[in-house]
Amino acid sequence: MVWDPQGIPPGVVVGGVVVVVVVVVVGVVVVVVGVVVVVGVVVVVVVVVVGVVVVVVGVVVVVVVVVVVVGVVVVVVGVVVVVVGVVVVGVVVVVGVTVVVVVVPIQVAVQLKPAFLVESPLVINSSERVLSEVTIPDGVLSAHAFSMIPLPSLISR
Repeated sequence: MVWDPQGIPPGVVVGGVVVVVVVVVVGVVVVVVGVVVVVGVVVVVVVVVVGVVVVVVGVVVVVVVVVVVVGVVVVVVGVVVVVVGVVVVGVVVVVGVTVVVVVVPIQVAVQLKPAFLVESPLVINSSERVLSEVTIPDGVLSAHAFSMIPLPSLISR
């Protein structure tokens, strides 16, 4: 049997065309929806990747800030330690020089008690001499301006 398109009633042809159009429209809609879904998935993936990059960069920035802050604290502590060290060394040097230049010679002089030792309140062990033993050149002090107080009296004041 040979197909004769003339033998098909008009309603069947119109119905077939409607079915074909509906199938094509549904197919186009499915394709469009599929494209939209694919684009949505791509957008979601891009957003997730960008979010991960932002988080990683944020963590790196936080780590860098923490490292910088710790570095600044270490530098400040180092400067404080150096300044304290310089002050301590300065005090030790001043005390050492004072001991060597002032205390040791006075102790040696007190132990030796040389005849030329001039009395002073620092020389406590040699307090038997009086201030009048100091030789004062003429014209430096008048006689009434010079006191003849024994050294022990000066020390007790």
